[in-house]
Amino acid sequence: MSVFSDLLEEILTEKDIRISQLAKTTGISRATLHHYVYGQRPIQKKEHFDAIVGALTLSPGQMESMREAYQIELIGEPLYRQRRQIFQFFRSLGTIQEKSMTDELHIAELPDDNSEVTGSEVIAERNKVSLAIFNILKAASERGDTVMLYADPLSPGLMPVLNSPSLSTNASDFSHIFKLESASNRRDNRNKETIEAVIKYATVIQKYRPLFYYESHTDGEMMFQLTDFIVSSREVLLFSRNGDYAIYDTKKECIALFQDMFLKMSEKCRMLGHNFDFNFNSMGNLSDFMSVLSHGRMNSDEKSLIAVSGTACITYVWTEDTIRRYLRRDLPDYETFANALTAYSKSMREIFCMQKWTVLMRIDYLERFFKTGVLGIYKDAFVSDRINVEDRKNAALDMIRLIEQGKVDIALAHPHRFPVTELWEGFFSREGMRLFNYNDCKCTVVTLNEPGFSGAVYDYFVDYAGSEYVTKGKDAADMIRKWVDEYLS
Repeated sequence: MSVFSDLLEEILTEKDIRISQLAKTTGISRATLHHYVYGQRPIQKKEHFDAIVGALTLSPGQMESMREAYQIELIGEPLYRQRRQIFQFFRSLGTIQEKSMTDELHIAELPDDNSEVTGSEVIAERNKVSLAIFNILKAASERGDTVMLYADPLSPGLMPVLNSPSLSTNASDFSHIFKLESASNRRDNRNKETIEAVIKYATVIQKYRPLFYYESHTDGEMMFQLTDFIVSSREVLLFSRNGDYAIYDTKKECIALFQDMFLKMSEKCRMLGHNFDFNFNSMGNLSDFMSVLSHGRMNSDEKSLIAVSGTACITYVWTEDTIRRYLRRDLPDYETFANALTAYSKSMREIFCMQKWTVLMRIDYLERFFKTGVLGIYKDAFVSDRINVEDRKNAALDMIRLIEQGKVDIALAHPHRFPVTELWEGFFSREGMRLFNYNDCKCTVVTLNEPGFSGAVYDYFVDYAGSEYVTKGKDAADMIRKWVDEYLS
């Protein structure tokens, strides 16, 4: 038996439908359906699946369950679960909700920097533990201090603090050591939630450096068996994994002990990724931005590059005239910024002309652009006006040309299956991932360089771009032509 056959048999029983009746309705032989129902043969034909679910009058929940079971039948449950995890990872990216620290953490604050507290103080409530972490980060940020954190990214006492957009630390360096689980020093599916949490931290905290070690590093290494702790130049907090209690200390010898321990631990760790902030009002920052985006790809042997973006295809065809037509005139340094954005568009074309590349775009997003001229990701940012009909039409015709010449493989994804929020864009290869979003004239880039995870995500997007959930190739070109006729003629 299989997941699909178990579910199919259950639905047939519930609806009192016999295999012979289903055979007449679907046109599939009784013998073949018997194999499907009793798990004697996997269902491999898409037309058979479509015929079966079309004949059963399923509820939305049953339909989703059948689709899931069918995918498991095709590729196996472990691979399906991995892809679901990756899908959920991207769906959740950028959806951090604003939290009020005062609502979340209402217990009185610990003594501030000017207090006479020396020695240790025991904290025995989770919200006090979270507040203590927040206070340490806030004070360190105000001083431009370094911060060292050794903790499970999913720690209950840690998450409400580090996931809060109200925390924007200016620490000169925020280093975070955490464990990834693997018996073979390679990425394990169990790490998905951990990495998701780390990426959320990276999108909130400036200068965040995630460092990881594998489970096997803990063998005989007592320094990796410690409870969680956070340490700055003036204080240290040891807290339990469940966040229910902590020990707060300000003694210099105690602080020095944990700082030294952290540095020794970091020598055994690897860098998972890095968070970069760029301000596009200078050529230097623009050059650095392009270097980060293209790192590991310009000389890559990969045959294709996956770009998941709301604007990659559109900005790809922008010219200097187009940029100057829509760029906000009230920018502090309009000329510098216009030149930088022009150089950015040119660099993007150079990167993508080196190899055939694939871009995933939400089908409704692109249609909305052609219909209204609104670039959603640039809304209220540095593009001041709607893109006019002529420029939209030129962009559409250029996209069709790129598809027909085989330079770009555009896959138009249906919204309910799109794995990335509109806020974020990204470039993906097996060597690494680059996620980025825009906020006025600034761009935040999060890099992920852990090979196992990057490879899994890259393979996921390659498969997704060729799945039933996208419109691509000639069909995509025909759809863009239809929009030209409907909105741009």
